[in-house]
Formats: sequence, structure tokens, C-alpha cells
Amino acid sequence: MSVMDAPTPVPSRQLVTGDPIPLEEGTDEVHGYTHLPADPGRINRLTEHDISAIPGVVRVQLDVPTGSPAPDMRRSSRTRLALAKAPDRTACETVLREVIATVRRINTPPPPPARPLADRAPTR
Repeated sequence: MSVMDAPTPVPSRQLVTGDPIPLEEGTDEVHGYTHLPADPGRINRLTEHDISAIPGVVRVQLDVPTGSPAPDMRRSSRTRLALAKAPDRTACETVLREVIATVRRINTPPPPPARPLADRAPTR
């Protein structure tokens, strides 16, 4: 998760040139992004609407179609991404945390049902 108080090109230019770049007065908004968590091999049940419906999310990129297994993120870090916009850093982090929680809630399968006691083998 990353939250930026400056437009993305500013830190990027500063990184390349090493020169400090003064920030111009801009909007009173903070932008951030997060890669969406994925467990390799787990079937993706997430849709773009699941994330875009969260207030503050401005863009969603899902490269893993619904119903397909998730790849290993160590080999493909750009499998899924969400961009957010909020009035301040704390609000932006809250939006991104809600995005991650939503992904985990939707893509984490429920635990298997417990077997009735009569079906269990006796323990010794």
C-alpha cells in the first residue's frame, strides 16, 4: 500500500534526477494505491465492482478474471491493483485498508463444515 501527498511524476522525477523539485499548489486530495492480495492457486471470486463500489476507489485493475486461479504474486506483482483518492492521508489509508479487507473477505473460502460427532473416529 502506498499513499502519496504529491502527484506520482514528482517523486519519480526526483528519484531519477536527484534534484529537489518544488511542489506546486494542487488539489486538496491524497492519492494512493495497493496491489490486491492473492493466494497462489486460489480461485478469484472478486469482481471489479466489488472494489469500485468502495467509496474513494477511483480505478480498479483486475488482470485475473473471476473464476480463474490467482498466480504467484512473486512472479507477477501487477496482477491486481486499486487506486484511491481521499481528502487526507488517513482517509486514503482507510480506503485502501477497506479494499484489502474486502478482497480477503470475498476470496477467503469458508471453513469446511464440522463433521457430526457420530461420523468421527474415536480418539485414544
